[in-house]
Amino acid sequence: MALPQSHARSTAIAIRILIFALGVALVGLTAWLGWSANHNEVEAERRRIDNALDQTIAGVLDQQRSVAWWDDAVRKVAMDYDAEFTASNFGLFLTETYQQDEVYIVDGMNRPVYTHRRDASETEAPSPAEVSSRLARLKPVLDGVRRGERSFSSRRPDLFLDRQAAYQKLGGVRTTANWFSAVMMIDDQPSIVTAITIGPNVDMSLVMDRPYLLVSIVRITPEVLEQVGRSLLISDLRLTPEIGEGPLTASEPFVTDEGHTAGYLTWKTAAPGQPILSVILPLAAILSIIGGVMAGRMLTRIEVATDALAVREEKARHDARHDDLSSLPNRSAFHDEAGHRVEDALASSGRLRIGYIDIDRFKDINDTLGHHKGDILIREFGARLRRTLPQDIFLARIGGDEFAMVESGHAVERNDIGALIAEALATPLQVEDLAVTITSSVGMASLPQHGTTLDDLTRHADIALYEAKRQGRNRAVTFDGSMAKDLSERHRIETSLREAIRTESLELYYQPLVDARTGRIEEAEALLRWHHPELGTVPPSVFVPIAEEGGLMPELGDFVLRRAVRQARDWPDLSIAINLSPLQFRHRNLTDTLLTLTDADGVDPRRIILEVTESLLLNVNTQTADTLKRLRRAGFRIALDDFGTGYSSLRYLLDLSFDLIKIDRSFVSGTSQQMAAHTIVAAIVEMGHALGSRIVAEGVETEEERRTMAALGCDLLQGYLFAKPLPAPGLAGFVASFNADVQRRLDDGPEAARVV
Repeated sequence: MALPQSHARSTAIAIRILIFALGVALVGLTAWLGWSANHNEVEAERRRIDNALDQTIAGVLDQQRSVAWWDDAVRKVAMDYDAEFTASNFGLFLTETYQQDEVYIVDGMNRPVYTHRRDASETEAPSPAEVSSRLARLKPVLDGVRRGERSFSSRRPDLFLDRQAAYQKLGGVRTTANWFSAVMMIDDQPSIVTAITIGPNVDMSLVMDRPYLLVSIVRITPEVLEQVGRSLLISDLRLTPEIGEGPLTASEPFVTDEGHTAGYLTWKTAAPGQPILSVILPLAAILSIIGGVMAGRMLTRIEVATDALAVREEKARHDARHDDLSSLPNRSAFHDEAGHRVEDALASSGRLRIGYIDIDRFKDINDTLGHHKGDILIREFGARLRRTLPQDIFLARIGGDEFAMVESGHAVERNDIGALIAEALATPLQVEDLAVTITSSVGMASLPQHGTTLDDLTRHADIALYEAKRQGRNRAVTFDGSMAKDLSERHRIETSLREAIRTESLELYYQPLVDARTGRIEEAEALLRWHHPELGTVPPSVFVPIAEEGGLMPELGDFVLRRAVRQARDWPDLSIAINLSPLQFRHRNLTDTLLTLTDADGVDPRRIILEVTESLLLNVNTQTADTLKRLRRAGFRIALDDFGTGYSSLRYLLDLSFDLIKIDRSFVSGTSQQMAAHTIVAAIVEMGHALGSRIVAEGVETEEERRTMAALGCDLLQGYLFAKPLPAPGLAGFVASFNADVQRRLDDGPEAARVV
C-alpha cells in the first residue's frame, strides 16, 4: 500500500498547493491590476506635465528667437548699441508681451549689456553688484550656450530645435545659432532659464565669433502650474514643499536640471484602479482564505521523509552527470555517451560526427560584463543550443564557454550544424537587462574520415575549432590534415613574436595625414611592422590575430605606446596617432600609464591621438565611458577608426565625444562609383562636424578621391596618394620636403597650391 499512499499524499499536496497558488494569484493579480492602473495613470500624468513644461521652455526660446535672430538686433545691440531700441524690442517687449520675469543681454565676454526686470520700475533698476551676482548664478547656462550644448539634462528633449525646421528662410541662422535651456533654482524658486545667441537672419556677414547672448528667466509660479494643469485637464496642480497626502493625491519630486529638489509636484490623479482596490480586492482575499482552509483539511498525515529521500537520490544522480550552470550533461557524461556511440558506429559501419562549439571572444565579453553576467550568458547560450539542435544530438558543456556534441546515424548528412547555430544566434541573448549579440565557432570531425577512436575525433575537432577562430570566427570548420600543419606554423609565429616583443625588434612605420584645406602634413599614424630574419616580413593581419589569441596584446600594445611616444619627441610639429586595442582600453590605469610616458619624454599629451575601433563600442559600459573622459581631460585626443564598418550608433557618438572620426576606405573608394557612398560620406561629415569632430578620409589613392573628399568637407586625408607608411628615420625629412613643396606651390599661386 506504500505506493498508493504516496500517490495520495502527492495528490493532496498538489491540490493544496494549487488552491493556495490560485488564491495568492487571485489576490495578487487583483491588487496588481488596481495598483498598476493607478501607477500607470500617475506616470502618464507626470509625463504629460513634463512634456508641457518642455513645451513651455521651447515657447520661451521661441519668444527669444523672435527678437534675437534679427539683423537689426546684431547692428543695434552688438555693433552700435542703441539703448532705446534695446529697451523697446527686448526688455519691454519680452516682459510685457510674454510676461518674462527677467531679461539680460551679455556681450561676447559674458559682461552685462542690458538688464530688465518685470517687477521693477525704472528707478528700481538692479545694481551692478546684483546683476553680477545674477550672471554668476547663470554662468553654467552661459557656458553651455557657448559650448553649443542644449541643456543640463540629456533626458530633456530639444523641442525648440524641432520647431525651427518649419522656418526655411532661417536656414542660415540655424547653422550658426546656439541656445541653452534649463530649470534652475533662482532666488529659492524654480525658474525656466533660457539663453540664445543674438545673430543675423539674412545677412550672414554679421555673424560674430563670440556673439551676444539674450538670457531670460521665467519663474515657475503657481499661476504657471495652474495654466499647465488646465491645459492637461489635471486638477489642482501645484508645487508643495513636502510630499502631498490625501486620497487620490499624486506627488512626485520636482528636480531641477542641476539636481536640486525644488519640492513636489502634487495633483489630484484620476486613479482608475481605485474601485478594484476598494471593492474587488477584499472579495478576492476572502475567497482565497476559504480555499486555503479547504485545502488544509484535505491533508492529514504526510510522510515526507520517503519522498524527500527519493528527491535527494535523483538529484545526486543528475548532478554527477550534469553541469550545474547550464544543466546540460558534463564532460564525464559526454565522454561516456560519445564512447558508446563510437563503438556502435564502428560495429554497424555507421556515420558519426563530433563537434566542439564555443563563444567567440568570450573573454572580452566576460571582462566587459563581469563574471556574473558571463555565467548567465553561458547558461542562455547552452539553452539556445539545446532548443536549436535536433534532440537526437547529444549536447554537453565540457568547461568554460566550450560545448561539445556528438551526432550519429543519418542525421550526420541531414544537419548543417554551423547554419543551425548561426541562425539561432541571429537573435540576441537576454542577459538580465542587456541584449547581447554573440557569435560562435564550431570545429567538427567525422568518423571514419578523421579517426576511428574518440581521442582522435575530439583532438581533430579541437584543431578544427582553432582553425575556425583563425579564419575569423563565426563559422563552422570541418577538420582536414593540413590544419595540423597550419597549427604548428602558428605556434612557431607566436613563439617568434614573443621573442620579438622581448627584444623590441619590432618597428613602427608612420603614414602621414594631409590637411585637406592647406595641403600640409599635420599628423602621422603609427603602424606596427615586423621583419623576421627567417619568416621574412610578417604582415599585421597575420601576427595581430595570433597575438590576440596568445594573450600577447597587452605587451604588444605597451611596446607600441612606449616607442611611439618616444619617437614623437623628435617631431614637435607633428601629432602622432596610436591605435589602441579593446584589451588595452580596459586597463584601469591606462590614463596614468600614458601620462607617465608623455611626462618622461616631454611630449605634450595634446599631440597624441588615440585611435579606437568600433569593436570597443560593442558593449559600452561605465568603465569605457570614464576612461574616455579621463583621457580627454588629460589632453589626449580620441579618434574613432574605420567608422561605418562595425558597431557605432548615433547614441554612442552623442554620449562619447570623439575628436576625430575616420571614414573607412570602403566608403572613400566607393564615392567615385556609387552615389549611395557619396551620400553616406556627406552625411558622416555633416554629422561629425555637428558633434565637433574632425573628419579623416582613409585610403585616398587617386586624385579624384582627393578632390571628392575635400569637396565633401573632410578635414584630413590619408592614403597612398600622398605617402606610404615610412620608417621613423625618414619621416621628418619626408614631411619637411612635402610641406616645403606645398609652400612653394602656394607661393606660385592658388592654383599651383592644390594638393596633387
